[in-house]
Order: sequence, then structure tokens, then C-alpha cells
Amino acid sequence: MKKLESVKAFTQVCYLKAVRVTDFDMVGDKDYGDRPYGVCLDVYDSEGNFVESGTDWSYFATEQDADKFVKVYNKLKAQHEAIRNILIDYNCVEYGDCIIDEICEVVGLLPTTIYSEEKGGV
Repeated sequence: MKKLESVKAFTQVCYLKAVRVTDFDMVGDKDYGDRPYGVCLDVYDSEGNFVESGTDWSYFATEQDADKFVKVYNKLKAQHEAIRNILIDYNCVEYGDCIIDEICEVVGLLPTTIYSEEKGGV
């Protein structure tokens, strides 16, 4: 029980949040082309306070595409963490991404693997 409580406390302390960042240095970039609308995954604590800048960036051609990514990513992340917290609250031994992905499949949510998609995969 003690281990589960400490894990829950840790998962509530820090989380990733997608944040829109306009990066006009990317205009005309040979690898990304004219895609200046960036999204960065920053780290926040459980009270929404900024902790550190993320290093995982995605670039989009329009502000609307970037805004959509932020909205979908943050909503999915919140849903996945809610499922994880329920599993922990009920003292389930398994509360990792694999079981969350299985639950998501049953209820029709995108899995946690969506976070690893390259260049705006949500």
C-alpha cells in the first residue's frame, strides 16, 4: 500500500502539458519547411505551476492544426491519468500504460502510444 501511495503522489506531482509556441525561425527550414507553429511538451506540477521546458517539439503548418493538437493531447493525457489514478486508488497492482491502453481500446479512447507519434501525430 505504501508503494502505491508514493507512486500516486509522484504521478500527481508532475505531468506533461502541450503548449503552443510560435517559432518563426522554422520558416523555410530544410527539414520542416514552412511550419512555424510549434507545440512543446512542458512539465507542470499538480497545481498547474510550470516546472521545466520540454524537449519534445512538433511543428504544424497552421495555427489551427497546432491548437487542435494541444487540445486533443491535453484532453487525452488527462483521461489517461484519470484512469491510472482510479487503478491506483483501488490498489491495482498494474497501473501502467499497457493496462491503460487496453482499457482505452474497450472504451474507445486513443491509447498512450499516441504520445510517441512523430510530427503532430494526434
